[in-house]
Amino acid sequence: MKTITFILSLMTAVLGAHGQAEPYDHAFNYSIKQKDTTAALVHLCAKLSSVEPARSSTIAIMGTNNQIYEWLFKFGNKRSELRTGAAYMKRVIELRPEQYSGDKHMRANFMDTYANLLYKLGKTKMALAWETRALEEGAKDQQHEFSENLEKMKKGSKTW
Repeated sequence: MKTITFILSLMTAVLGAHGQAEPYDHAFNYSIKQKDTTAALVHLCAKLSSVEPARSSTIAIMGTNNQIYEWLFKFGNKRSELRTGAAYMKRVIELRPEQYSGDKHMRANFMDTYANLLYKLGKTKMALAWETRALEEGAKDQQHEFSENLEKMKKGSKTW
């Protein structure tokens, strides 16, 4: 089931809420196919700067969260890119909390992504608070991953 959800979220992130691909997603996907991580991150950050979560579908936000985690968090090293991703995730969490309150898994994933971006930016105290919250609010199947991230953050080890 997780695989199907992941595929659907990626498809929606690529196709957008109305079934049409966004220019940023075309450029992002092309860069990935060309194995040009630098260009992919530029396109992803352009998308994050121009797309408002309050106007995006939940599935599109899930797909964007996955893009942020899998590409920006894992491969991004520029502070400006990491700040762009963190700002987007903060807006997701703060602007639409009621929409995700019934889905512990989704909301906790957003908090985990936000915490990891903060941690990579060196904002350890904030990262610990958000990762703790993700751990507390997350579903049972997320506990292991979130507790591992929390322990790594406490020790000062990389979570990426």
